[in-house]
Amino acid sequence: MSMSFWYALIAAALGGAVPVLAKFGLEVFPSFTLNSIRFFFASLCLIPFVFGKLSFDKNLVKKLILISLVGSANPILLFIALNVTTASVTPLIYASVPLMAAIFATSKGKKLSTHQWLGVSIGFLGVATVVLLPVLQKNSLGSLGGNLLIMIAAVSFFAYSELSKKIQTSHTISPLVLSFFLAFSSLILSLPLGILSYINEGDPSKITSFHILASVFNGVLGTALFYVVYQKSLQISSTLSATLFVFLQPIFTSLFALIILQEQITPLFMVGGILAVLGAKLASTDPKEKKKLK
Repeated sequence: MSMSFWYALIAAALGGAVPVLAKFGLEVFPSFTLNSIRFFFASLCLIPFVFGKLSFDKNLVKKLILISLVGSANPILLFIALNVTTASVTPLIYASVPLMAAIFATSKGKKLSTHQWLGVSIGFLGVATVVLLPVLQKNSLGSLGGNLLIMIAAVSFFAYSELSKKIQTSHTISPLVLSFFLAFSSLILSLPLGILSYINEGDPSKITSFHILASVFNGVLGTALFYVVYQKSLQISSTLSATLFVFLQPIFTSLFALIILQEQITPLFMVGGILAVLGAKLASTDPKEKKKLK
C-alpha cells in the first residue's frame, strides 16, 4: 500500500475522533466556545515544536497568514452552519473535496488514471451509503442555507489544501509550521464568538475535569496532530491523495461512537465502509507511478 493511503488512514482516525470527543465538550461548552478551546490547545501544543522553525521573512509570513485565513474559514463556517442545519449530511458534502481535487488537477493538465477516477467515485458512493441513506430515512437533509455554508467550508478546505501544497513545493516549510499558523489563525478568528457564546450560554459550575480532558484531547490529537499528519501527506503526495481521508473519516467516527458511546453499526454502514476504504485505496494508487518505480 502507498504511503499516501496510510497517511489518509491516520488522518481519518484522528479527525474521526473529533465529533465523539466534541459530544462530551458540548455538554458544558457552547459550540463556538468549544471550537476556540480546541484551537487554543492545538496552538499551545504546537508552539514548542515550531519556535525554532518560524521564519521572519515578511513575504513568506504574509503568504502563510493568507493560507491560514483561507483554511480557518473551514472550521468557522462549519460551526456556524451546524447551528442551522443537520450534522448528518456534513460528511457527504466534504466527500466532494477529492472530486474537487481531481477536477482541478485535470484542469491543470495532469492526467489521472482510471484507477484514481474509479476510486474517487467508489469512495464517494461509500460515504453516501453510510451518510445519505439514513438521513433520507429520517427525511432530514437540513436547511439549504446551512448546507450551502458547509459547501463553502468544504471549498475553503480544498483551497487551503492546494495553497499548502503549492507553498510546500516552492519553499522548505515544515508541516508543523503550517499547522501552527492554521491553528493560531483559527483561534484568533473564533475567539470573539467563543467568548461571547460562553458569556451568554456558559455555566462554569457544570464543568468537570473529564470535560476539560476531552477538550484537550480534541485540540491536541483531533486538531494539532491531525493537521500535522495532513500537511505531511500533502508534502509527500498529491492533493487528491491527501484529501482521501474524507472517505474514511465517517467510518472511524462511527467506530469510535460504537466503542465510546455504544452507538449501533448497521449492515448498511459495513457495506458503505468497505466501499469507502476500497475507493480510497484505488484513488491513492497510480499505476503509472508504480511503473516508474520498477
